[in-house]
Amino acid sequence: KPLFQRNPLPAGVVLLQEWDADAGISVFHDGNLPVFPSPEVAAQAFHQAEKYYAWRKTVEVQTQSPSRPSLSLPVSNETLVRDADPRSGVVAPERVLDLFLHAGLPLAPYQIVTHLAEAQAFLAEGHTPVVLKLLAREISHKSDVGGVQLNIDTPQKLQAAWEHLARIHREHRISSPLKVLIQQQVTGQREMILGLQREPGFGPVMMIGWGGILVEVLRQVVFRVWPFTAAEAMRMVEELPAAELLQGLRGMGSVAMDKLMDIILRMGELGAAYPSVASLEVNPLIISDDGQHLWIVDARMVVHTNDASGNNESPS
Repeated sequence: KPLFQRNPLPAGVVLLQEWDADAGISVFHDGNLPVFPSPEVAAQAFHQAEKYYAWRKTVEVQTQSPSRPSLSLPVSNETLVRDADPRSGVVAPERVLDLFLHAGLPLAPYQIVTHLAEAQAFLAEGHTPVVLKLLAREISHKSDVGGVQLNIDTPQKLQAAWEHLARIHREHRISSPLKVLIQQQVTGQREMILGLQREPGFGPVMMIGWGGILVEVLRQVVFRVWPFTAAEAMRMVEELPAAELLQGLRGMGSVAMDKLMDIILRMGELGAAYPSVASLEVNPLIISDDGQHLWIVDARMVVHTNDASGNNESPS
């Protein structure tokens, strides 16, 4: 034991024969020495420890880095929890969109409307085609009940879609007044998904992957423990299968990587700023075919309604 205490390098013990745990192994454990059943297991453990040490040193630098964006958010953690659905913890879509706007995340142009005339004015501004989405806490999967209307590019189609959503609103006996999200329908052959989830023992964990039709063939996603910087975000993207799609292919331009990195970092900051957030998902993030425009089309946030963090102060 004194020998190992003087040794500045990591050390462990490999037992090559049977050993009485009560009589012997506890001696090594008392000296903070790990015990392994074979040299192979010991080598694997020390290799993982080395990788973990390198990662920790990187994180120490990243958490002090000025390259991560700072956010100015509109509501406190307490308000976010109070306004969420008390059973599911789902945050209202309009609240999520507002948080995204304050976080500097790029949203497809949209407006929350309660009357057809407001939707007509939005369409007249040139945001064509548009999509209409019924907003109601009672309907969690809008597409399943016809609550999403696509490819609306004329006043006639808009009125028909509005009447359709109003009928669904009545049929489901939604107590709140009719509320609709009208949004410019953006397109692009490349779509991505981004997510953040709080994992016990790890804290916030970020995820990125391909979305749309690509998710059917490129199912692999990449994870990182938050926080990290743009350099680590770039490494995440490079680990994606078919990452070369971001460099352009068959008429598609190279993706503006600085914008993609900024989105990843701002989403991480947003999720981490609220200790009650259990999960945050963007699906899809649509990339224009020229690669220069990235739009968040839909997002979902879930909070722990019984927040055990004890931190209900406004995020800074």
